[in-house]
Amino acid sequence: MHKNSALDFKNIAIVGLGLIGSSLCKAIKDNNIPVNIFGSDINLDALEYAKNNNIIDEPCINIDDAVVNSELIVLCTPTYETDNILSSITKFFDTDKVVTDTFSIKDPVLKFLENNKMLKVRNFVMSHPIAGNENSGAENSLSNLYSGTNTIVCSLSNTKNSSIVSVKNLWEALGSNVIDLDVNIHDKVLGVSSHFPHALSYLLANLIDEYRNSNELFINTQSLDGMLRISKSDPKLWSSIIYENREIISVLLNKYSDKLDTLVNIINSKDVADLEYFLTNDKSKK
Repeated sequence: MHKNSALDFKNIAIVGLGLIGSSLCKAIKDNNIPVNIFGSDINLDALEYAKNNNIIDEPCINIDDAVVNSELIVLCTPTYETDNILSSITKFFDTDKVVTDTFSIKDPVLKFLENNKMLKVRNFVMSHPIAGNENSGAENSLSNLYSGTNTIVCSLSNTKNSSIVSVKNLWEALGSNVIDLDVNIHDKVLGVSSHFPHALSYLLANLIDEYRNSNELFINTQSLDGMLRISKSDPKLWSSIIYENREIISVLLNKYSDKLDTLVNIINSKDVADLEYFLTNDKSKK
């Protein structure tokens, strides 16, 4: 049991029971955290699966039924549902409840709050657990998904310290290392380290598929599998993430294109020394 397993709430609402939400439920149970888990999902099959497999304690078709009974609310829905899910829980802003999320992109959250004049909300703490894999759905959830990972926590200027502490304690109780980050740079930082690599993996998968379809002989390798693994992630989810973070990803793709042009020119020059220098120089910048 983690040192922070005794938390300051007895009931938690997990809204969205896909890989992230269901893994969160399993992690809470696996760490013997004494809370009652109210689970909600618009997908009734996912809700039934979570109940039948003891992932949640109380299934709730209506989000309000889950939230009204809980002290802590965790929004685990996909990025493309950001506006809809935030609209459904704004009545619980600035109450004695604590609200957090697991969204990969924070700019849509900020825009929603700004458009609805809610930037001064005091009980909403943004979270982003850097966890997951290429699979999706409750059936692929893992009780140790968050153990040994980093979780980014972004607070607003008026956020209550008690709300921040509650959210941090939750992630730490699951074995995650919490990192404080300014919400205004979150998307740029994660665009470089997470969203851009996903875009490249999808790009490579597209290229390899074209090659496979036009050549009779193709031999798969472990190195290729490693580079293509994340391209097996949910394309609907990742198209929304890449689109929402398109500004930084477009910049990085243009820089990547320039690097590719340089590499092609070096290869065509037949100068092995220059090629070795290019590869060595790039490695030294890690």
